[in-house]
Amino acid sequence: MTALQIGDPAPLIFGTTLNGEPYLEDPQGVRHILLLAFFKESCAASRRILPALERLHQAYRTDHWRLLGIGQDPPEALQEIARKFQISFPLIADRDFQTSRAYRLTHVPTLFLIAPSGRIQRILIGFHREELEDLSRALARSLGQEPQSITRAEDPPLQPA
Repeated sequence: MTALQIGDPAPLIFGTTLNGEPYLEDPQGVRHILLLAFFKESCAASRRILPALERLHQAYRTDHWRLLGIGQDPPEALQEIARKFQISFPLIADRDFQTSRAYRLTHVPTLFLIAPSGRIQRILIGFHREELEDLSRALARSLGQEPQSITRAEDPPLQPA
């Protein structure tokens, strides 16, 4: 299985909500910018990226984009992660890794920025401070907003997946 590339259509998203309900979304039909953030609680780079993603979510409050976290942990563990990191964006459990396989993940964290067309626009793997800041600037441009910094000075420049 080859890795997904920029320009590829985004696959379906399957999972379980934190309330235990089945979740299904087709990124082809959303018509807004969608950022998918795959992570796992046991991954140090995932734990580092979650606060930056929450800051990104808070920085651009508009209906023209959405952030969806896809955790490779059970819903109960994701509830604890949401509490610990004060996550306000939705989290979906990828219990059987169906969505992770569809997106051909090789590492977590991995971010997929999906354009309103339903095509993958950007892929980020691991925690890279400058790539996250560039993502924030690109999102701000797309939304017509002033760019906001989402990383902290104490964050390392790089934490591989």
